[in-house]
Amino acid sequence: MSTQIDQLNTELKAAQVALDAALVAGEPSRSDRNEVARLEAELATAQQAEAAEKAIIAAQEAEEIQAAGIALADAQHAAIAQSGAAVALAEIAPEDTPIVAYDPAIESAAQRVATAQAAMDKAAAAHGELTEAADKLRATLAAKQGALAELKARRAAGTSLPEDALEALGLPDDIADLERLVAIAAGNAASALPTAEQAELAAAQKLLAETKTDATLRVARERIALAERTFLLCYQELRGAEQASGRYQFRPSGDYRASSDLKLLVSRHG
Repeated sequence: MSTQIDQLNTELKAAQVALDAALVAGEPSRSDRNEVARLEAELATAQQAEAAEKAIIAAQEAEEIQAAGIALADAQHAAIAQSGAAVALAEIAPEDTPIVAYDPAIESAAQRVATAQAAMDKAAAAHGELTEAADKLRATLAAKQGALAELKARRAAGTSLPEDALEALGLPDDIADLERLVAIAAGNAASALPTAEQAELAAAQKLLAETKTDATLRVARERIALAERTFLLCYQELRGAEQASGRYQFRPSGDYRASSDLKLLVSRHG
């Protein structure tokens, strides 16, 4: 689309120059005015079509980024929800097991990662195209330099070809121009390095990791609190049954003996 707009702009400028020339010369200008009006209308139509196309593409990209963010957030929530502790708790206390709520902070961080990833991909693609263009120019330059070296070698060996004289005039100029073009292309590629995009993606990924860690800690605390309540309930039922049986009246813990791991944990946090 931009090629068509560039062509219409070129034709419009030429038509305006022709109109100005007709006016200065005092010649009839109706046909020139009609041509300018026609080109202006075509240019406006082309610009509107390009703007509409860009809007559609932008909307599609936004939808894709949003979908990617949602998928990434879902993966983070699933990782928290599907832990070994969650499975064990679901078996002993299915109704009370904490459900991992959809954390807005994780969703926001995931969307930031998706947005940064899309920007990184676009910038990397643009940089790749510029690098490829510079590499093609370098290859052409190398070929010209090689041709000049062969020409000089033939001249030194006394085996010059009839066309060598003409080539000897053109090759140095070609090489000089190509060296200039290579420098420009290399500069364009260097300036398009996605450094800022890489930094933003790394920052977004770090934030998502930290946000997931916070959510994991919160859910883990909820799970251990549930496990503690469940344990105490089970212990109370055990002691009630023991006392109802008339046994262990003078042994507070009955037959239950805490594991060494639990005793160590209690001693450390008691």
